[in-house]
Amino acid sequence: MSPASRFGRNNSLALSRENPIALARRRSTLGDLSVPENPNSRRLSIGVWLALWAVCTVLSLGIRARPRTTPLEDDEIYWIGSSYYYDLAFVRHDWRSPDWQLLPARENPPVAKYLIGLGLATTGQHVASPDLLGCFYSMFASVPGAWGTGTDYAKRAAVVARMTPEFRDKLRNARQINLAPELLTPPRMAMIGCAVLASLLVFLFGQRALSGPAGLLASQALLLHPVVVEAYNHALSDAVTLIFSTAAAVVTFHWTARFMASSPTRFARVALAVLGGALLALACGSKMNSLVIVALAGLSLAFVALRAWRQSDHGRIAQVLFFGGGLFATALAVFIAINPTILHDVAGGLAATVTEHRQTETLQVQFMQGHLETLAQKFSAVATMTAFSQIAFGVLAIYAAWCLASARLGVRFVAGWWLLAWVCVGVWIPFSRLRYVMPLIVPTVLLGAALLETAVMIAASRIRKTHLPAKSAIGAS
Repeated sequence: MSPASRFGRNNSLALSRENPIALARRRSTLGDLSVPENPNSRRLSIGVWLALWAVCTVLSLGIRARPRTTPLEDDEIYWIGSSYYYDLAFVRHDWRSPDWQLLPARENPPVAKYLIGLGLATTGQHVASPDLLGCFYSMFASVPGAWGTGTDYAKRAAVVARMTPEFRDKLRNARQINLAPELLTPPRMAMIGCAVLASLLVFLFGQRALSGPAGLLASQALLLHPVVVEAYNHALSDAVTLIFSTAAAVVTFHWTARFMASSPTRFARVALAVLGGALLALACGSKMNSLVIVALAGLSLAFVALRAWRQSDHGRIAQVLFFGGGLFATALAVFIAINPTILHDVAGGLAATVTEHRQTETLQVQFMQGHLETLAQKFSAVATMTAFSQIAFGVLAIYAAWCLASARLGVRFVAGWWLLAWVCVGVWIPFSRLRYVMPLIVPTVLLGAALLETAVMIAASRIRKTHLPAKSAIGAS
């Protein structure tokens, strides 16, 4: 159905039976890298934990999810309009259309566009023309500097020129721009689905890397965080980025733990390289700020290789290097293969995913207020949007630094992830917008849950120590 027709409406006993010598050897191999867990968390089966997660998730979404009543955001017109590329790729199978070289296809990779289009297709809807994309650019045509000059102006004008005459006339006569519910609600529901899956991944990761309570707490904090709430209540690319970047980070932790504990089999190395690479590609194919996870994977590989070098384990070093090569080669190959824009112009298409964004930011600085110019402004904005205050963010930073020196692998991984994302986002962020700090949210809720659990355990231990002498005295009398 054409958008024009819609336009204008509204985570021992078995261990205790193990051979003590074998158990001691296994523990000495793992050292402090074994995954820490709360002994109380194992009293509940995984089925019970999943049931708790499901109930809490329903309650969290009941509080914050408003897919039908959240006001339309301008950028939703762009992203729903970009689902035209889903129609072009998977309905018409036209991977050579000149429209793959228009600005929207070159500046933003296609995974979120595909998923939004799929969400529409499940209800029988399709965006079958570039009309909505032209509409988005037309909204800023009269803003001085918004289109830039020269080549920048021509790129935006080319998108507007692809609008049908009928749609252009309708836009000219419209007093207000809205999208019909049948075009707006399905992709928003798809975004909620992405957020729920991301919450489940955070829960399962937290169960393994931290503890059951911490995983449950982090999964719900994710769904209630304002950045994620904005993402799943709007049809944008951020919720899609959230699910794939979280999945890629979880797989990165999994192969890091495998390499740290033992040498994975050849099959396991190949499978993990392919899976991890594909997820990295899908994450970056949703939004390029997922390069934070690519950096996380690179640092994890360097960490494992450094540990093997310090142990003079040359065989494992070679395995890690080959694995890393396969991982990143897979990521690059998949990233190219899913994007017709890059397939037909590899060098130019890859470069455009970075250069077009930089140029758009340059134009936005000229007519938008709130540009963050200094590092102090950037890091201040990041702290406020992620942890709600400079003090809370400072506490998290101190705890993350402490975790790097003294915690086990799971918490150490989360702390490293958080610190990396903090630096990357803090250096880059151009404006104080919630969606720009999305790469920092998952490690923030995980680190915050670990910090809260540590504080509770310390407080409980001190309370027990305080009451123990009194109880002993009563027993002696």
